[in-house]
Amino acid sequence: MGHFYSHSSLKLLDDCESCFYKKIVHGIDRPSYPTASITYGIDDRVADLFEKHRSAGTRPPHLAPINADLWPADDALAQARKGIRWKGNLGNTLYGRLDQIVLRLGKAEALDLKTRKGAPNEKQVQEYHARYTTQLNVYNYLLEKIGLAVGDSAHLLVLWPTEATDTSLAYETQLITIPTSRKYMNKLLTRAVELAGGPEPKPSPDCDWCSDRRAAVRAYRRAQQEEKAKPLKEPAPSQTECQTTPSPPSDESSKKSTSKSSPPEPSAPSSGSLFPQLDL
Repeated sequence: MGHFYSHSSLKLLDDCESCFYKKIVHGIDRPSYPTASITYGIDDRVADLFEKHRSAGTRPPHLAPINADLWPADDALAQARKGIRWKGNLGNTLYGRLDQIVLRLGKAEALDLKTRKGAPNEKQVQEYHARYTTQLNVYNYLLEKIGLAVGDSAHLLVLWPTEATDTSLAYETQLITIPTSRKYMNKLLTRAVELAGGPEPKPSPDCDWCSDRRAAVRAYRRAQQEEKAKPLKEPAPSQTECQTTPSPPSDESSKKSTSKSSPPEPSAPSSGSLFPQLDL
């Protein structure tokens, strides 16, 4: 039985092999954080702008620094936007959903949109390289699997707001180009498949998620032990048990009671009684 891989799960290989194994084999993912929906709205509006350029056959100014054009509206672009699923010989599936494809030097290259608060500095650009190298390699690899001639790089289009008016929000962009290669992907996928098919790795001592998971397990087990160590409570007596049962009278008291006058026999109800005579 094969496993399902994406760029986010493959990125875990560099972060923590134990977290990677739990996600791929056991389906236990790290906790996720909510994402502001405005970033999706910005991505959609930029995509609309690109569509206008694609329909007009013009180049968006965002792509001028890399001398690239938008990929034409064909089946490959539609498939990339919907999500590419490639199944290998061992039954494993690799999945990726692209924002855009650009045509550069006659070859297809992935383009992904990223939104941030302000312009990235040099250190932050290097962090983008480290954070998104796996993602862009996966995207270019999948483009090749659907039959496209793929270049040796992919790109991030980073957007940030600069000025707001009563009716609009201005922004600036920066393109970050990241090298990609088939060799990188072959090595990455081989490592992933071998790890997922082997014994479960030990939790990493440097992984915060593994540390939190161990702390949660210890707290749970400690709570169980404390619960078992509590003394058992006596069950509360029921209402019937609270009522005292009178002891049977002794022979002497019985004799005394019989010597007293017996209670009068109940008289038959009169016609004006609360219980009138019934015809039986």
